Amino acid sequence: MSSLVKFLRFAFAALILAAVVTEATATISEGVFNFWNFFGYFTIQSNLIGAGVLLVALPTTGAERPAWLEYVRLSAATYLAIVVVVYWTLLASADVGIHYPWANYVLHAVSGVVLVADWILEGPRRTPPLGALGVVVPYPLVWLGVVLYRGATDGWVPYPFLHPDNGYGSIGVVVIVIVVVALLVALGLRPLASRRAVTVPTAEPDPELDRV
Repeated sequence: MSSLVKFLRFAFAALILAAVVTEATATISEGVFNFWNFFGYFTIQSNLIGAGVLLVALPTTGAERPAWLEYVRLSAATYLAIVVVVYWTLLASADVGIHYPWANYVLHAVSGVVLVADWILEGPRRTPPLGALGVVVPYPLVWLGVVLYRGATDGWVPYPFLHPDNGYGSIGVVVIVIVVVALLVALGLRPLASRRAVTVPTAEPDPELDRV
């Protein structure tokens, strides 16, 4: 089973990276590629984080992992679950700059399912403490801060619901909702860590994971 999981981790990481590269190449070929805009999308950043997590976790498949890696895995699964929920509820009919349907499904559906499944099938032996939720939230907040700053200065925003023309009251509600959703998703994923298909061998307790 460990060999299969290793293969799947590598294969899906490669698929995610292929989707990102394909979309970047298509944008470059149109002559409209802007590094900060392309990589400013939460979808692109989260997918890169997800692919990186799959590759970093690959050598430790079926083995005990350090607490920091479990926290990063929980964060990646949370971010991509948010991508799936937000895209298919708010953005499916909007123009988010995706050129190829297969890349769209990889970046807005497959990657989220894979990272959540990866967490459930081979989560840490011990459920992360509630304090781990504090690791999940900072990145989305920093991303939102950068986007709001850019929207107010150069007018670029990745998603229509964050445009300054909507009013900062409306945007504030969106920010609160995103943070709450992130916490709820992470809170929901946290106890699923014990439902493992790939057994993690018993090891000495990691004080970071045991700290509540």
